[in-house]
Amino acid sequence: MTKGGLDLLNCSQTMIKLEQLQRGRVYRLQSRNLESGVWNGKDGFVGIRTKFGRRFLDMEIHWDLSGTFGTAQALESLGSIPDSISLDISLGTECGNCHQAVNYVKCHEEQKGATGEWLHHDGSPNCYAPVQGNEAVKASAVAIPNDALFAELQKYDCR
Repeated sequence: MTKGGLDLLNCSQTMIKLEQLQRGRVYRLQSRNLESGVWNGKDGFVGIRTKFGRRFLDMEIHWDLSGTFGTAQALESLGSIPDSISLDISLGTECGNCHQAVNYVKCHEEQKGATGEWLHHDGSPNCYAPVQGNEAVKASAVAIPNDALFAELQKYDCR
């Protein structure tokens, strides 16, 4: 029998039950894209995924929490992530030009077209990035990667 393209385990006793999972623990997984991952305490595992030669943090939803999108189940406990390290994939959003914090602000309903824009902490949509000289450029939002979690999860990587 399969679910979401994954073969079900023949020995269900080897799967760690959802209620036994501990936030911050790293588990060997049966999943679509992750070999191991840390249980985030809510809905899934965060682990290192490789796609087109690029390695990055990604999350898979626990098998029992979504009949449609659940693709991961824990098979064995491997260790734990220190409490001081966030279990989030990213640590926020910054401007890719000037590296200042940016926030997404939705437009008023009466405005047609765009639903919002990225603004710097001072409320401006523009920044003065040194590479652009004195020309104002629009904020370019990029995720701040969680390098500390990536480094910890590499310790459990089988590659």
